[in-house]
Amino acid sequence: MFKQKKRRSREFKNSDKVIDLKQAREERRERRKQAVNKKQNKDKRNVSGELSERKANKRNRKRLIYFCIILGIMLVIGVSIFNVYSLHKEYKDIEAQNKALKEQKQDLAEELGNVNKPEYVEQQAREQLKMVKPGEVLYVLPQTNTTGASIVPRDNSHLLPAGEASD
Repeated sequence: MFKQKKRRSREFKNSDKVIDLKQAREERRERRKQAVNKKQNKDKRNVSGELSERKANKRNRKRLIYFCIILGIMLVIGVSIFNVYSLHKEYKDIEAQNKALKEQKQDLAEELGNVNKPEYVEQQAREQLKMVKPGEVLYVLPQTNTTGASIVPRDNSHLLPAGEASD
């Protein structure tokens, strides 16, 4: 039926030694029994919870990879949350600034409406330019600080008209 090839082991390939078939069969059976026993012992170790060193290293490597992936995801989520929080805070600040600017705009609009009124012009002339009506007396009091002492400049030459010098 099938033609079997004659095979010789590598160690006897180039030699002319005579092989004892009974002894060779016994050795082969012994090696097969050892392989089966080794496999059974390996299965027993796996059942009892012991892992081979290679499998343990592989499992630890997988755990490390999963840990790194989860850590990376958490880092990305943390940065995103920080950015959202920063934008929310900036939005609140801009809202407050916008509200203040709207109030300022309303005040300026009211002032613009009063600009052409004679009462407003007179008030501004009195306050900013220190103008008085004929017959009125303007009293200028020295500036005082919080202790009540008056603030007097040391050099009064800036108060004199341009041609006069102080002694």
